[in-house]
Amino acid sequence: STTTATEVVTTTVPEDTPTTLVGDEPGTPPPVIEDDEPEPKVLYEINRWSSEDTSGWAAAAQWKTVDGMLVTDGTSDSFAVAPVDLTDYPDYVIECEVQIIDPEETDVFLMARMINGVGYRCGFDASAARMRICYDTDKIRSVPFVLDDKWHTYRLEVRGNMLKLFFEQAEVVRAMSNRALEPGTVGIYCENGQINIRSFRVIAL
Repeated sequence: STTTATEVVTTTVPEDTPTTLVGDEPGTPPPVIEDDEPEPKVLYEINRWSSEDTSGWAAAAQWKTVDGMLVTDGTSDSFAVAPVDLTDYPDYVIECEVQIIDPEETDVFLMARMINGVGYRCGFDASAARMRICYDTDKIRSVPFVLDDKWHTYRLEVRGNMLKLFFEQAEVVRAMSNRALEPGTVGIYCENGQINIRSFRVIAL
């Protein structure tokens, strides 16, 4: 019989020899990590209102401007409509920074998909101490809520037939409704008191 010997060759790399990884060669740019999340499309944004008028907002006489804010004087209940064309955007987010001067008396609602002044009203109902989602004056869903007189950010998402209301980035109530599916207009409604608004924006979904 014949026996064949296999020679094993071992190569030793000196300890001071640097190890080069793929992509670490001199002059090689770092790998690009693509972000699949698109940038949000802001359809309208205002952080300071004109001192001379309401900066294009459709509003009655009780809406005024002071120190760059849009405010109500509390003489009557009404809404103000933002100057944004939503024809091609039925799904969107409304974000608004609001201060209610007397949260025990004053209601404040974000308004979405309004047509001829009728649409969704979503926000704080002081008389019942609840956060509500309504269609016009018809109550759809609500949860108990206690509010103070500090500045707070409200966020309303309307997507298809689903509405979600957020308070300081936390979801507080949601509802499904087929009452309004067209883009309509957006704005803010105040009842029984005075409010200050220092920012308002609309983002496409």
